[in-house]
Amino acid sequence: MNAMIKEHNKMRINSLLGVMLAIFIIGILSGCKNLTPVEASRSAADDTRMLISRNVSDEVRAKKLIEIVNELEKELETYNEKQVAHNKIIVAKNANFDASSNEMKALYDAFNEDTLTMYRLIAETHMKMKTLATEEEWAFISRPKNRIGGY
Repeated sequence: MNAMIKEHNKMRINSLLGVMLAIFIIGILSGCKNLTPVEASRSAADDTRMLISRNVSDEVRAKKLIEIVNELEKELETYNEKQVAHNKIIVAKNANFDASSNEMKALYDAFNEDTLTMYRLIAETHMKMKTLATEEEWAFISRPKNRIGGY
């Protein structure tokens, strides 16, 4: 019975870390139902930290994994703040009848570049976390169906 519970908990942490990337991309970059992007990233990070603490027995690796989650959470918060400010600029420029096509294009290009930079950071974070996990832990991390909250 204890082995089943331990395996279930391992599956949950592996799922969280693997799916955290999808959550950040989908939830943060496009918004979550009933959650703001900041709330969604905090929730995913909180879940991930809790499951790392409970299921990664090597305290050194667990601490490093949690540090990576904390760093990504901060980066996403900064990204979200920039995107909110950028959206306001785009709305204001769009309301200006005299705004040129080139001005609008430049604003959208900057917005898209920020998003691409965030995608790259998420991919790098994914690989950092994967190198710290054992094969067994990573197999568990990458199973989305075990994600707490079903995301």
